[in-house]
Amino acid sequence: MWIRLAFVFSIILPSLAAVEPPSTRNFNLWRSHYMLAMENPSSPKNCERWQSLASEKDFPLQRLAEVRFLENCSKKKLAWDSFLKTEKKWLHPLLIQLQYDHLIDQGEFLSAYRWYKKHPKVLELDKRNREELLQKSLKQKIGKKERRKMQKELEGLAPRFIKNPKKSEFLKVARDFRKARHFEKALSYYRRVINDKGFSLHQKWFGYQGARITYKLERWKRMKKYLSASEQWARFLNNKYKQSKELTRLHHNANIEFIRTLWTERGQKEAYPHLLKLEKQLKKRFSLQLVYWLKGRMAEEKRDYKMAVHWLDKASKERAITSEDEERVLWFLAWNQRRTGSYAESQKNLEKLKKHRDLTFFAKTKYLYWQAENLLSMGKKDDANGAFERLANLDAYGYYGPLAFRKLNKPFPALPDNAINETDALKLFSNQDDEVFRWLSEVGELDVAENFLFEKVSTKKSWGLSEWVSYLHLLQMAGAYKTSFYRYHSLSPKLQLQIAEEYPELLFPRPYRRIVTQAASESLVSTALIYSIMKQESGFDVKARSHADAFGLLQLIPQVAQRSAQRLGDVLYKKPEDLYTPKVNIPLGAETLRFYLSKFENQFVLAVASYNANEKAVRGWIDSRFHGDPVTFIEDIPYEETKGYVKLVMRNYIAYNRFETARGEKFQFPEVCLQGLQAFKN
Repeated sequence: MWIRLAFVFSIILPSLAAVEPPSTRNFNLWRSHYMLAMENPSSPKNCERWQSLASEKDFPLQRLAEVRFLENCSKKKLAWDSFLKTEKKWLHPLLIQLQYDHLIDQGEFLSAYRWYKKHPKVLELDKRNREELLQKSLKQKIGKKERRKMQKELEGLAPRFIKNPKKSEFLKVARDFRKARHFEKALSYYRRVINDKGFSLHQKWFGYQGARITYKLERWKRMKKYLSASEQWARFLNNKYKQSKELTRLHHNANIEFIRTLWTERGQKEAYPHLLKLEKQLKKRFSLQLVYWLKGRMAEEKRDYKMAVHWLDKASKERAITSEDEERVLWFLAWNQRRTGSYAESQKNLEKLKKHRDLTFFAKTKYLYWQAENLLSMGKKDDANGAFERLANLDAYGYYGPLAFRKLNKPFPALPDNAINETDALKLFSNQDDEVFRWLSEVGELDVAENFLFEKVSTKKSWGLSEWVSYLHLLQMAGAYKTSFYRYHSLSPKLQLQIAEEYPELLFPRPYRRIVTQAASESLVSTALIYSIMKQESGFDVKARSHADAFGLLQLIPQVAQRSAQRLGDVLYKKPEDLYTPKVNIPLGAETLRFYLSKFENQFVLAVASYNANEKAVRGWIDSRFHGDPVTFIEDIPYEETKGYVKLVMRNYIAYNRFETARGEKFQFPEVCLQGLQAFKN
């Protein structure tokens, strides 16, 4: 019950009745007061607002306003755990979090740790925060038994804290140091594994691999050592690969990795002799599929496409090492056959690829698109247009579908008029719960809104399209975009297709519109591009943080954010955690995009690629791989991650531009996406 909370509240605020509250049922004033109070919740003026809202018996969030007042304005220490007996279970996660924050603020880390152990699913501390909490807790007064237990937990979570690790623990200690970016300490343990005869060959392999990855993380500082680590493992196996099939396999994998690294960093001239040597060593011992594949890719880089086809054809006839390798080889064979004008042969291989056992929908649309391009190149215009039509209907909100519309010079179909009826969506709630949820989402209490939704609405197997559309919409109202996308992808393919066709804006939401619109206006970067990057970088998760320490909605690295903040001058950015705040992250992200666009004179592909990779690499690709056709250039981007990123951001960009086009107005493929590459050649 709320008797306890109301009692505390009445003691702290004896003069509450004297406060002038908003007019009864004055929704606009309540909303205004609440949102203003959320901006700076502990200021004297906003404490008055919390106090006023908490006095309104008809205000749907009255009890939450009481909690916010006590949290931000009370001078008395409160034990939030004592409020958990309340019947309002949807407020429990907030109260649990407030109790945890209170204990941390008071420096009571051991109590905070114990509280976390009671509520791990609610608090959801990531590895970094759990480590920090355990370390601070262990410094406080604690019994021997509990100390041992906590130390063991810390070592299990982060093995680098093991005081005297055994040999059997060296690899996991090294890996943890690497993940914590303590590179020298990581390397010291990897070297001990590599150099100690007591470790097995398998363990040494992990040692070499770990050292390689560690050097790669510092690649711009330690490129020579990165290459050296790649080469050392390959050399180590040179005299052992004949001893067993497993050693032959390891020898093959190590050398393929080394050769690819050498090719990337120093070019074909240094890499090719190693490839010839490996071919000689493995002949009649192991599949040469990847050896021939690399020969084909090197010939392709030289624009010797006939030789590329020769080697890739040989690769396709070798035993496939993995299903992924098999698909990769067949794709590059079909791709280079197209380049040599062997369209019929390319078609046959693309047809084989469409029947591949592990085919994804994205790969299927890719192969369909290039089959249609082949038909066009063969002079079969009607057949090609038919293929483009089928692809356009199949993949209107993908990457290759819009390219099909472009080839047909055909406007996209009008967007469906199926605007989601919020009133209908709220019918998933019972009683007056819909009013509470609407208020929570409108005033920005999104975490509480998400908890409220999970508490009050349970999904059902019997649900059809309308119920799922309503539920996904409610999740997005609560800011739970990540959960929304997850639930969408867990639905049947038929239901996913229905939602995509009839309610596409559920897949391309536009949150934080006011902040995005202002950032777009100030940076001259379109809202469509800001949303396109945001969707791909974070999936609209404000708390997203990558392994590379990129933060927030637009996944900004602190150093990049700092430079953007200096250029803007008026964004309150002081520490990396500020990047979790949309009103900080979005303007800085928009400024970063503006910077890349200005570097490349507003050329979409190069600016987007630079946001994912680095400017030097992108300029190198345009010199070596652009030969007139922008779509072919995108397909030829050598970094798989960046290639996929450019395609998906372009997909998003086209979709968001469609949504921003007036209803009933024709929408053509935005050629601005692909124009202007030639100017950057050489």
